[in-house]
Order: sequence, then structure tokens, then C-alpha cells
Amino acid sequence: MDLREHKAAILEGLRAVREKDENWGWSLRSLSKNKAIIRWGYLEYLGEKAGISIRVETDDGDVWLCARMDDRYPLDYMDDEYDDLVVIIGTRIWCDTDDINEGLVKLVRNIGHYARTRY
Repeated sequence: MDLREHKAAILEGLRAVREKDENWGWSLRSLSKNKAIIRWGYLEYLGEKAGISIRVETDDGDVWLCARMDDRYPLDYMDDEYDDLVVIIGTRIWCDTDDINEGLVKLVRNIGHYARTRY
């Protein structure tokens, strides 16, 4: 899976986040095959240089879209101690969706919700 092919879904999710957060800017800072970095104005206000990352992981045939509110630290989506957000793409009963674009929109919206309710 190449995140660059799903840029429109990430931008769609960011539009939805901007509608609910008029105080701080949200944008796509960078995009590569396996990682996207989202800029949130609040983090810049605090002097943080790190952005919010979305990474692609695979596990037993399923694709995991994993977000971290602070990209400076290693991703560990199995440890609840970290601020991880995960959407699982696949056809198994525990998967969140079978559509990558839908999963990316959902994950970006969840990032916005997480940011508004915890920061």
C-alpha cells in the first residue's frame, strides 16, 4: 500500500477536522509511501516541531493505519500507554473497514477528535 495514492482521503479527513476546530490550523505537512505527517497549529504554538504521524503497518494480511500524536517516539500500537490511534483495514470481523480511503478518513477524524478532547 502506498499512502501517496490516497492523498485525497487524507485531505478529506482534514477538511472535516478543520470544520470542528476553527482555532488551530490543520494541514498535510508531508506524504511518503508509508508515512504521512499532519501539521496541527496547536503543537507549533507550544513550540513542538513534531507533527502527528500516520504510518502503514501490516499484520497477518491486514493493513493497520497507525497514528501517533507525537512523531518523535517509536510506534507501538499494542501498548495502551502511548497515544496511538489505529484503524484496521481488512475483511475479518474485528477490522474497522475493508476500504483504505474510508479508513484514512476515519483515522484523520479520530485524530481531530482526540486532539480536541485530550489537549
